[in-house]
Amino acid sequence: MSSSFVVVVDPMEATPPTTVPYAVGMGAALPVLLTLLRIQHAPDLLAPEPALAATSQTDCHCAETTANAQQLARQLPGPAATQVLELSSSEAVEQAIRQLQPLLLVLGLHAEHTLLDQLRHKHLLPVLRATHHPLLLVPEATRVSGRPGRVLLAIDAEPYKLTAAARALVPLLASWQAAYTVVHVLPAHASQTRSERQVLTGVRAEGLVPPDAPLWLYQEPAASSAAGIL
Repeated sequence: MSSSFVVVVDPMEATPPTTVPYAVGMGAALPVLLTLLRIQHAPDLLAPEPALAATSQTDCHCAETTANAQQLARQLPGPAATQVLELSSSEAVEQAIRQLQPLLLVLGLHAEHTLLDQLRHKHLLPVLRATHHPLLLVPEATRVSGRPGRVLLAIDAEPYKLTAAARALVPLLASWQAAYTVVHVLPAHASQTRSERQVLTGVRAEGLVPPDAPLWLYQEPAASSAAGIL
């Protein structure tokens, strides 16, 4: 896969200001080509009434969103491009993955304050997750701080194998020169945790973490997965 990120630009609302700079910092050491993808007809599977309510606002934002994306691409320090696809959300994302073969899909997250925010979160996020492609979600309040210095890996209790898309992230993760913490969350009814050696050896064997990267283990045996990770 090529070294590229695809930032999905929401046609209904401006991308949070930290999304693109954060993505740039993540890939600065490679570097990567950043493509700002605007999907003309997203969201495409809305119920008729919410869709009608959102249509006029969507139309008003389309031209402005495209112009802003083009201006932003010109201002970025590294290679960047913009692309507009007049397809359904799922078709547009699939086409972008086929054509650009990105390392990451990137989406900025707004706080859910309006109907449009709720529609986007309920529709666009499932579309991106359904691709099973590495997905970077950047919350609106995220601080831009360059490449990551510490990375948390959440490891499932069951055996796992990385996909080809996940393995393609290896050069990106190596470029961060970060330290890694493995979070291993077990169900509350688990009677015994895996040994530190078992967990860390499994992570090293998959090859996602650079061989010389610092690696620690944090095990949480009595929490839900979400609570343990947080």
